[in-house]
Amino acid sequence: MKYALLSVALIVALTAGFAIQAAAPQKASETKSKTFQTKDYQIRVVTVTEGLSYPYSLNFLPDGTILIAQLNGQLRAVRNAKLAPEVIKGVPEVHYVPGKGGLLDLSLHPKFAQNHWIYFTYDKPGPKGATPALARGTLNGNQLSEVKDIVVPDAWGKEDGHLGSYIRFTPDGLLYMSTGEREEPDRSQNMADDAGKVLRLRDDGTVPKDNPFVGKAGHSERIFTYGHRDIHAMTVNPKTGDVWTAEHGDEVNIERTNTNYGWPYVSVSGQDNKPAPAGVKLSPPYLAWKNPTIQVSGMFFYTGDVFSKWKNNLFIGGLAAKGVERVAFAQDPPNTTPPASNEVRELLFDIGHRVRDTKQGADGLIYFITDEEQASLFRIEPVK
Repeated sequence: MKYALLSVALIVALTAGFAIQAAAPQKASETKSKTFQTKDYQIRVVTVTEGLSYPYSLNFLPDGTILIAQLNGQLRAVRNAKLAPEVIKGVPEVHYVPGKGGLLDLSLHPKFAQNHWIYFTYDKPGPKGATPALARGTLNGNQLSEVKDIVVPDAWGKEDGHLGSYIRFTPDGLLYMSTGEREEPDRSQNMADDAGKVLRLRDDGTVPKDNPFVGKAGHSERIFTYGHRDIHAMTVNPKTGDVWTAEHGDEVNIERTNTNYGWPYVSVSGQDNKPAPAGVKLSPPYLAWKNPTIQVSGMFFYTGDVFSKWKNNLFIGGLAAKGVERVAFAQDPPNTTPPASNEVRELLFDIGHRVRDTKQGADGLIYFITDEEQASLFRIEPVK
């Protein structure tokens, strides 16, 4: 239920970890570490910093600072492996549901070096409940200024589930934004409703003229794809520019314009499905996990040199697997016709904590955050 999105700057900035500047690895503030043997490497999982609370996403600034969005509405910064005691000010009020909703995803504008614009999604409260909103602010030190909503989708709801929202820029400078169906499954198929969709926007929130439903009565012009339940990750393949998404229900998809990804008619588990109307064309998942499930969350393509054998592999966090899974495809770039075939999957470790998001840093190492009230930022490095 997805499409790959990213921006030339974000392919490096978000999925690979803003590599404008090759920063040295941050030294862990804690000495805690665990060693694991994988197929190709012996790796060490190191605690970089603790003191987080339900972090949802992480991102890297050109100076090596790691930004972390917490669901409680706090935007935190990790500098030199230490969690800054002060929060970054300027984030608007969020509808906070521990472990589910609040301050969500982060994305740097492709021209961040010039404009210092940070885009973020958050659950915006209002009289009709809450909706995922896309906002932009200018980052200066510990302050977000000139903060404003870029778009407030018509996805209002009063249920406190399936509240996620992810964003990525693509190489053409367009922005993709996911919305959950707010635990109202039929909304995913309602084309006048922005819930349960992937939206395609310009960086100012306006609608591109070539969106698939522009000018079509009864359809939201923002919609790019539909039939989504609750997207848990979004990334862009750096070789093809395709937008990939990870969906609640343990599947990964590649977003294609005007495509119906099936919810609530189909899902990997087969639970809670409704009969599809006659003639409705649905896309099967590109990757799926059933027995066992991993509960996908967080995803990127590795482009670094530290783990050279893993170059162009897909890495996916697991809430249930409590680790990071690696997927190596049969060819590079992979055949994008669903479903994938002959791929190799490897769960690198079980850290004992739910993994919420994972990304590559500019140092070529792999970072991830855990999903819990007392959470941590970890780093994966090779054992020399």
